[in-house]
Amino acid sequence: MSLLGSLLRDLDARGWWTVALTWARTGFLAGLALTLGAVLDAIVGSRATMPDGAAPPQVLGLLVLALGLAAMAAACAALAAAQPPIIQGEQEVAWRGRAVRAVLRATPADGVEPVAPTGGAGPGRPATGAGVSRLTDAVERVAGYRASFLPPTLASFTAPIGVLVVIAVAVDLRIALILGTLVALVPVVVAFFMRRFRRPNARYRRTAAAVAGRFHEMLRALGTLRLMGATGRGRDELAGASARLEREIGAMLRRSQLMIGVNDALFSLVMITAALGLALAGFAAGSLGLGDVLATFGLALLLHEPIDLMGRSFYIGMGGRAAQRDLEDLLGRAGPSQAGDEQDGAVPAAARSGVSLTLRGLGADRAGTPVLRGLDAAVPAGGVLAVVGSTGAGKTTLAMVLQGLLPATVGGIDLDGTPADTAQLRAQVRTVPQQPFLFTGTIAQNLRLARPDAGDDDLWHALAVAHLDAEVAALEGGLAHRIGEAGPGLSGGQVRRVGLARALLADVPVLVLDEPTADLDRRTEALVTRSLQDLRGRRTLVIIAHRLATTAEADLVLVLAEGRALEVATPADLLARDGYYAAATAREDLAARP
Repeated sequence: MSLLGSLLRDLDARGWWTVALTWARTGFLAGLALTLGAVLDAIVGSRATMPDGAAPPQVLGLLVLALGLAAMAAACAALAAAQPPIIQGEQEVAWRGRAVRAVLRATPADGVEPVAPTGGAGPGRPATGAGVSRLTDAVERVAGYRASFLPPTLASFTAPIGVLVVIAVAVDLRIALILGTLVALVPVVVAFFMRRFRRPNARYRRTAAAVAGRFHEMLRALGTLRLMGATGRGRDELAGASARLEREIGAMLRRSQLMIGVNDALFSLVMITAALGLALAGFAAGSLGLGDVLATFGLALLLHEPIDLMGRSFYIGMGGRAAQRDLEDLLGRAGPSQAGDEQDGAVPAAARSGVSLTLRGLGADRAGTPVLRGLDAAVPAGGVLAVVGSTGAGKTTLAMVLQGLLPATVGGIDLDGTPADTAQLRAQVRTVPQQPFLFTGTIAQNLRLARPDAGDDDLWHALAVAHLDAEVAALEGGLAHRIGEAGPGLSGGQVRRVGLARALLADVPVLVLDEPTADLDRRTEALVTRSLQDLRGRRTLVIIAHRLATTAEADLVLVLAEGRALEVATPADLLARDGYYAAATAREDLAARP
């Protein structure tokens, strides 16, 4: 019962539609079996009354009925077969979206390593290969489980009941009871194999995920491996991992064959043979006619058909249920859903003008090591806070704390004078990384990652604020223009502004921008700078700056050194001092001279 209860909980509305179609198909085929039996009885009976060999009048009507039943069964089968691909696609989108949001919401305290908001490598980023495996293979397994396993499995548990009722009423009660006993063994056998194979199948999934993750990481590190002369070692490591995976696949296939063999032996050989033998015994005893024998054989095939289908999809169910438990564990550890976060922490009206931002003695640790200590700063709603400092000063860690991806260990952050926890920060702060990641798809799809319900007018408005609307309109298809992973075909500045437009669609009051003008030509830098100027007063901006020219219009500049505030003042005040900011600005101005 626990297995059936789990299946019922996981089945969605479209899955129930598939089950209903399977029930209808089984009903039509059961009627077809009885009708063909009646045709046979009519033909046999007509030999005594119609010696000239002519078919009795009722045969034509029965054949027409049989054709109608066959047509209805075929229609139901076609409709049922069309549902799994649709379910699979819907489930993949839903689960992958939930998993991505969970990873983005996660903090080290959740036991899930968060993605660094600046998009750079380092301690704040997850093990890329493992994350890719979880967000691709695991999601696909869950979708396959819910699309290709759940509906036929529920049908296999329930449709035979109707067939047994037909046998009991229309053929013979004793045959129905004996076949019912065999059918009752189905869930028992399935539950036994699921328990028996759970541990080795989990080992296979861990091995497959590890190999996939390692392969992905090796591809990303190929250039480094070549420079280090380590391609041979990398190749050998992958070969060893692949050999382990090959052994696990072989063991899994042997287990699958055992399951199929038991299924065929118990439910194919025994059930169909028993049904045919009992029907023939009844015919010999004179209690059943030839039509009853034919009908019993056809109905026995219906009893076996869904059971056989379940046997074929057994491993889809095993792998999918395990992957679903893993993803549900991820979702649980990463905290409330995105919708819940926004409801708890959002201030809708403030998204139009920003909120005041205050750092109160802020401190944070990474892996138990203090990285930030005693940071104090405050900017008004719609103001601009610039954060500068040399490499390793703590800028990335501060960005993670601001977005709620890393909890503060000392002090805190106030939004509009109210202390904000990590959930509220995640709801009200978005980061535009230096290299925004674009997915394969259209520009509209990439923008709607921030707000799936956004209309085309919303997309164009966000692009206009990012000063990208004219350039997108000039592309073939406009918003429907397709781009590849990471945005090939777009310039670096266009990718940067797509990331900015996507963040604007989220409609949050605080934006964190990681060096928004780095590595851009002068024209594109001017466009990005105009976008930031347009946002002033409409969003509270935190600019992580390496090029100090982007800080000139800031309300406040926070200069970091070894995780502490070296200087905190307006740009004009800092330039008047003999400190890091003034010296770095002078060096930058000197380097910019022709």
